[in-house]
Amino acid sequence: MASEPNSPETSEDEAAKQPGERSPPADPLAAMRQHIAEVVDYFLCYLSARIDSLKFAIKRRIFIACWIAVAVLAAAGAIITGVVLLCQGICDGLTQWFGHRWAGELATGALLLVVVAVGGSLAVEHLIRRSYLKSVAKYEAMRKRERFGRDAAEQSDDGDRNG
Repeated sequence: MASEPNSPETSEDEAAKQPGERSPPADPLAAMRQHIAEVVDYFLCYLSARIDSLKFAIKRRIFIACWIAVAVLAAAGAIITGVVLLCQGICDGLTQWFGHRWAGELATGALLLVVVAVGGSLAVEHLIRRSYLKSVAKYEAMRKRERFGRDAAEQSDDGDRNG
């Protein structure tokens, strides 16, 4: 005799099971192994995606660095060409003024060396001064900062009185 779904003869397991609910697995260890395998597979997929993302970011940065290098080389070439043409123009002008080609070339070379020396000297002086002022500001800030309830000046005054 076949039992009907709503008949009182249905098994207790079928009555206890709600719609959409899974029945417990026959082998819990096998189910746990399967879940662990799924988690490992998802993790490996995630890890592979992160590695690919990192590779893409590195390739993109290398590409950008290459374009920057090309732009810097082009700019350096333009600057060098400009400096050469400027020096050649100055040399030709001084040659006309002095009347001898060697005098114009000599004066242009000397002028270029003086400009480079003065410019380099000013740049180095500026860098050293800026570094010095940054160090002074750092140590002034450290001196003003309170430690252990008092600043460095108070602490040195206490040391003088106690010592």
